[in-house]
Amino acid sequence: MWWKGGRLAAILIFAALTGAAARDFPGPDSKARAPHLLHLPVDWAGVEPDASPPAGTAAVDTATPDAKASDAADGEAAIAGKDTAAALRLLNHASDARFPGIARSPLPVLLPAATPHNGEPIPQYPGLSGPEFRPTFFQAGPAGYDAVFELAPESPLAPPRFTGTVEIHITGASFVYELSEPVGVDPKPVSSALADFEGLRRIYLQHHMRYLFSRHGAQYAVSILCFEGRPTARRLSCRDADPIAVRFLRNLELSGGMPQGTVEKKQPLPMERAASQTTSFRYRPVGELMAGTGYRRRGGREDETVYAPVRFPLAIAPAHVYSQLYATRSDCGDGRTGPVARRRGNQWPCAVGNAGDTDATVQPPPMPLWRDNFCEARDFSVGQCPAGRGHQGQDIVPVGCSFAGPESERCTADRRRLVATQDATVIRRPGQEGLTLHRHSATERIRFRYLHMVPQETDALGMVSGHPVRMGETIGTLSNFSRRPGGTSYHLHFDMQVFGRSGWVLVNPYMTLVAAYEHLTGSQGVLEPTPAAASIPAIVKPASVKPASKKKPTKKKPVRRKAKSGKQR
Repeated sequence: MWWKGGRLAAILIFAALTGAAARDFPGPDSKARAPHLLHLPVDWAGVEPDASPPAGTAAVDTATPDAKASDAADGEAAIAGKDTAAALRLLNHASDARFPGIARSPLPVLLPAATPHNGEPIPQYPGLSGPEFRPTFFQAGPAGYDAVFELAPESPLAPPRFTGTVEIHITGASFVYELSEPVGVDPKPVSSALADFEGLRRIYLQHHMRYLFSRHGAQYAVSILCFEGRPTARRLSCRDADPIAVRFLRNLELSGGMPQGTVEKKQPLPMERAASQTTSFRYRPVGELMAGTGYRRRGGREDETVYAPVRFPLAIAPAHVYSQLYATRSDCGDGRTGPVARRRGNQWPCAVGNAGDTDATVQPPPMPLWRDNFCEARDFSVGQCPAGRGHQGQDIVPVGCSFAGPESERCTADRRRLVATQDATVIRRPGQEGLTLHRHSATERIRFRYLHMVPQETDALGMVSGHPVRMGETIGTLSNFSRRPGGTSYHLHFDMQVFGRSGWVLVNPYMTLVAAYEHLTGSQGVLEPTPAAASIPAIVKPASVKPASKKKPTKKKPVRRKAKSGKQR
């Protein structure tokens, strides 16, 4: 097995995958390929940093006397307008306390000022203590920077009905992934208050209001998760989100960054397959959905791209990728047939054994056939799906597990353990059921999202924003948690986003998971050809998606009787 050697083996193999001469997926049954990046010409020529520290910041007083003297000299030179680099060093030194490592960004870092209007008191902010936008995540690296801010609850812009936390994401990038134009992009008019942002685009995509612009050759994106329609306690209305984004954009100022000299514009290397082949792992082509499960009868997304060499997110095999809403017994690979109706909190259709049937954990069934479910009918915005709606990711379950009976822990202890796909940094608030791993390297800007984890166990592992993880490290536990225990079936929802011209965009992780699973098991899988249309069974929608309507007994109309007076009652 690829990962039995532990973390050291994982690191060595990952280095071999990324450093050795790589090639496209070989063989006639697969067309997997690496993504392509568009490198942007970052230009610092027009950047004019202020020699004074940004509002609300102070230089970190940990430098040696010689360094302090150098900083003082840099400041004098910068004030005289003689040395832009010196002014940037002073600016980075001052900002590093709030945004550690800010100087690593090769492009100008634009962030909201710590206090409005350089610290001057504002009458309409009587209850505001501290910054209006408070950073919860920041990371700078060889391709730019990413930051997450929370709106202060006492801000006058805080939505009155929404009880959650308003998060504002900002990304600056020196390259973008080349993707097809997302489906369902909804352009919106730009506020006149942002007239000084030349070329600013405002769009609604994947339930995020996005503000996209270019500065100094780099690509920037500001986004807020929101929903069109009336505000509720759980859903932030985009109408309430828009003035928050406008205030955020108007408060942006140069906070750091440093030119890195000549940077080699690299492309990601294609990932190699495992050496041997097995018939125990079989998968259908990417983009082929189960019959009748596409949104408005549209198909899937045929994306052959392996976006990165990743570790499979479940700790051990076997595992199965297939829909948790649409399933037939024939997908289980154990000879059973017929439709299946899903029920929340249950084991999945391909699990074997009933309560107390411990033999199921000893004799797992044949490996089920993997099925792409990225674009199956769900009411989520997915720009890379033909209909603009879909599932957003892939459902993954361990095979051969019974989640009922006193002996179930024998099966679930390791098979429910989730691990990090790559060396990355966590983005997550305490108590959330989901977790995002943010990967930033010279050739990668990827986010991996895990859903339906046990929040208490994830909290106990310290998985909160800013926490670094190593590839293969345990990050949580697979469960049936969806707002509450038992809110869904036991499975992992796994999705991926890359940074493109439209900001962070969901992409199909199916082939990336196929490649990762092959390395986990040490063998190539077998691509099952698409069967003839006549042999594809009809899929019955499960009752949990669209309950069958119950016929109400017809009521006879009451006979109206006339009163003695001749008038109706």
